Amino acid sequence: MKILMVRPTNAIGGAEICNLNLIKGFKKYYSETKLFFITTLSEFGKRIEAAGAKVIVLPVFSEEVGTKRGLLRLFWSLPKYLYFYLKTILKLKRKEKINLTCLQSATEKITLTPLLKLFGFKVVWIEHGPFFSFPTAKEVFFLYRVSSYLSTKIIAVSKNTKLDSIKGGFPVKRITCVVYGIDSDYFSPLTELQRDRMKSRLFLREKDGVIGYMGSICREKGIEKLLEVGKLVIGKMKNIKFLIVGDGPMLNYAKKFIKDSKLEKKFLFTGFQREPKCFLGIFDVIFYPTVMGSISMTLMEAMAMGIPVVTRDIGGNRELVVHGKTGYLFKDESPEELADIIVDLLKDEKRRKAMGKAARERIKKYFNEEQWIRKMHKVFEEVAKK
Repeated sequence: MKILMVRPTNAIGGAEICNLNLIKGFKKYYSETKLFFITTLSEFGKRIEAAGAKVIVLPVFSEEVGTKRGLLRLFWSLPKYLYFYLKTILKLKRKEKINLTCLQSATEKITLTPLLKLFGFKVVWIEHGPFFSFPTAKEVFFLYRVSSYLSTKIIAVSKNTKLDSIKGGFPVKRITCVVYGIDSDYFSPLTELQRDRMKSRLFLREKDGVIGYMGSICREKGIEKLLEVGKLVIGKMKNIKFLIVGDGPMLNYAKKFIKDSKLEKKFLFTGFQREPKCFLGIFDVIFYPTVMGSISMTLMEAMAMGIPVVTRDIGGNRELVVHGKTGYLFKDESPEELADIIVDLLKDEKRRKAMGKAARERIKKYFNEEQWIRKMHKVFEEVAKK
């Protein structure tokens, strides 16, 4: 079976990590299945090649359309956009005998699905997040909904995403839920020696408690809430450091907030990291106040490494976190209340470790890599045989 995956992007985030894990998983369990990729980001293309899949990087429009202006920019770029995509895909079809294409972003689903169907392709969609829950132009919603009826199968990566797709008007019978999974053998807790070495590398003291965040530094991930709560936590505890791993459009805002609050010695920004495991491994707690309903790869990885989670009670977070057992889900708590929850957890080592252990067991049982890969392969195989 030969599958073409189309994933344009401007940055490497959770969906891109999911694709890289998919390559490694298929290579491990179904080496006879070949994955081919088209993307728009050269850095992502390099990582795809390193993971063992063939990739073509196209110099075309890569915006995830969600506004009227975005839609107009897409239409302006459409001739060049369609020329490059169709030329590349049809060439791959002739050369590699590909007849199953997987689309992953709204732009390609809207524009390419009708044309690919016309050329005899079976088109699978992957819904990485609850698209209809985001503020999006009604024109985009309409086009997205109409195009969904031309797809062969729609894979939702969480129960929340499946429910969102149904509410959005997708054809129910074509939607199937295949929840992400990760390699919990790789994402396993660090030893005390590994933790100490990593802390030393970052100039952290052994006795410092570490509250961590990993992901895009943006409003959608709740960076303003994180900074506000972090300032209060630091006021309540002395030996505390915030470790923020990632990059994003609000990085300068975050650094200015820290400077204005005179907390430069308490916050450490590492920037984007290719291999996040060693950074995750020194977190005592991960604080992830996202306002997005997608299921989070970051939380999954942190839980697999035995780290208790404090995150918002929405969407995919509810599927991952068991409140009070593997971490805390918050709704409308004030920054002061959230700071108290985090401080109490940091002070109670026994409870924190018990939560971390329960978090790891939950990931191993319900979100393991092999289970995810086998279900994905089964869906692709059923579509290919139709």
